[in-house]
Amino acid sequence: MPVTICGFSFGARVGMEVGISDSRVARLISIGTPVDKYDFSFLAAGRKPILFVHGDRDEFGNVDRMRALVTQLAANTDAQLVVIANAGHFFEGALDELKQAITDWIKR
Repeated sequence: MPVTICGFSFGARVGMEVGISDSRVARLISIGTPVDKYDFSFLAAGRKPILFVHGDRDEFGNVDRMRALVTQLAANTDAQLVVIANAGHFFEGALDELKQAITDWIKR
């Protein structure tokens, strides 16, 4: 059975680093990716599908920097970014949208 690793914030950073090279992991989900705080260059070598869900008001990840990262990754793998309007790092008031983004991606 394929494994999906999903993490939030620093947990997303750690989960992706572990999951990108683990053959048991089929896909990755990153929520609230802290692109302003940590290096994500290790993802460039990956070929696994990755979903990023990000609030457009995230205090730890500029949305334009997220878009640039996903565009870079999309050249080699299925990388998708869902930006949730008016959501901060903790998705206050937007948890239904977060859940729906993940559900839609898993089902496709």
